[in-house]
Amino acid sequence: MIRAMRRQAPRLLALAALCTAYVAAAQVVISNVPAPVTVTFPEVKVFVYVTLAAVLATVLALSGSVAVFVLSRDRAADTVARAALAAAIEVDHKVREEQFAVIGKAIETVGKAVAELVEVQKKHDEYPFAHPAVAHALRKEMGDRVDRLSADVAGLVAWRDAYEERAGGQA
Repeated sequence: MIRAMRRQAPRLLALAALCTAYVAAAQVVISNVPAPVTVTFPEVKVFVYVTLAAVLATVLALSGSVAVFVLSRDRAADTVARAALAAAIEVDHKVREEQFAVIGKAIETVGKAVAELVEVQKKHDEYPFAHPAVAHALRKEMGDRVDRLSADVAGLVAWRDAYEERAGGQA
């Protein structure tokens, strides 16, 4: 609002100066009407006060009209902003409901898949030949590894014994 008033300030000041000039010109024209008698000090005093009052009234009227204009524009903008905010919140709620529905369906699907996997695991564990068949297949591979390991250990023991014999013979 302040930026808008700052942008409009030169126009408003020009309008106020123009109105003041019109009032002052009107006062000058009225005061230049030839008077049949000389002007006295109290009459000049009244003229000055009337002119100042007219200028002040014009400035106040212009300021009031500008304030009313700005406030009504702000109220209209506030109404539009509130309506837009309400619409945005409503759309956000709908989007969130859709997201929660999709997430709920995904959770149900994952839950069903996990339940099926648990059921398959139970059937597998209950099957009497499931584990022995796997164990038999792994037993051969593990036996080969143990054989290689024992050969490696035997080679290390032979190397150690040979080392000790050489070391014992030199000592």
